[in-house]
Amino acid sequence: MGLPVRSKFGVTQLYGNLWQGGVPEAKPAEDAVPFDVVVLCAEELQKPTWQGGLPGFEIIRAPMDDCEPIRDGDLAVALQAAQKVSDRLRKGKRVLSTCHHGRNRSGLVSAMALVMTYGMKPSQAVALIQGKRSGALSNRAFVSFLLAAERNRRT
Repeated sequence: MGLPVRSKFGVTQLYGNLWQGGVPEAKPAEDAVPFDVVVLCAEELQKPTWQGGLPGFEIIRAPMDDCEPIRDGDLAVALQAAQKVSDRLRKGKRVLSTCHHGRNRSGLVSAMALVMTYGMKPSQAVALIQGKRSGALSNRAFVSFLLAAERNRRT
């Protein structure tokens, strides 16, 4: 079952097989957790040579910036990554969604995947992530987008 991953910023189990964390390191360690899939949401982790640090994992690349307002194209990248994450979760894979500190970009993808996979409302997904991971989803633009999706579903 999966290969061990750790992060100097920690990894947090959100729900089922979905975890969220900071820059991943594939190193044997007491606090390493086994994963099948690692999502790289940090724009700065997209260099092809960087994958050499995570051999044996399925890598989902989702390069985004953690800025307000949300940069053009980043929502489409997040949505595509969340769809892939949802597919892997439905297949029983253990997924780690990461960005630099494991807060915003990874939180956006995680929240979307929770909605798609488990039928959570966006507000439930945001509350779950914020409750489990300190400082997560502090990017107001990301949270506003998620909550607007919920409001639009009601109308």
